[in-house]
Amino acid sequence: MLAASTYPLELVQLHQWLQKNPDLAKDQKKLTEKVEKQPWDPSIQALAGYPDLIKRLSSNISWTTNLGNAYLTRPKEVMDTVQRLRVQSGVYRY
Repeated sequence: MLAASTYPLELVQLHQWLQKNPDLAKDQKKLTEKVEKQPWDPSIQALAGYPDLIKRLSSNISWTTNLGNAYLTRPKEVMDTVQRLRVQSGVYRY
């Protein structure tokens, strides 16, 4: 998701494409095959199976763009923050 946030336009394109192809959501293999034929970055293609996430990221494109910019310019700080939040939420423990 972090790498995909560096391609906000492609996230919007994927969201629109998924809306135009709702029948593909029923068949993950077919969805993957069709998405791989699109000219998007592999990080975008990998998110195709998560339509709710795509919708959320594309609906607040300013936030997504800011996340992508932060990840590009300060990847270590972003990853440190992710790990700290995972520990705080109880999702991950050392």
